[in-house]
Amino acid sequence: MRVGRKHLVVLGCMSIVASIPLLAANAATATLVVRGTISRSVSVAVSGSGNTSLALESPLKKQQIATLTAFANDNQAFSLSVSSQWRLSGAQDNIPYSLTINNKTLDKDGVFFSSDGKKSSSEAAMAVFISTDPPTDRQLPADTYSDTITFTITAP
Repeated sequence: MRVGRKHLVVLGCMSIVASIPLLAANAATATLVVRGTISRSVSVAVSGSGNTSLALESPLKKQQIATLTAFANDNQAFSLSVSSQWRLSGAQDNIPYSLTINNKTLDKDGVFFSSDGKKSSSEAAMAVFISTDPPTDRQLPADTYSDTITFTITAP
């Protein structure tokens, strides 16, 4: 039997076509899905206060002592509250004071700011001012007067 050129081309094509399923059987694919999450979080920070040293010989009226910054990383509402003794205490005496934050005068513990949570992330920066009310009927003893003010951020 004589094989012509046309027959060789046809046989060659048929062998290529016949080997495709064999090639496919020797190949495989795999996929990798990369996924991560960022958890909801809130934070509150006080800057610029450090060890604020105030001249307490006379009353202070809305003297800025710090900047308070609150942050939520998603559209969750949050509230800020403050707690304190509300007096600068020395060894023998104390000086009552109030804070003004976000145009609210504070002289007792409680919530003073609430965000609506309508943005994808929320940040609020507020100046913190102090006003003192030292007694005028007596001299205060020389001393170092202090108080610790705690700011808390709460999100549902």
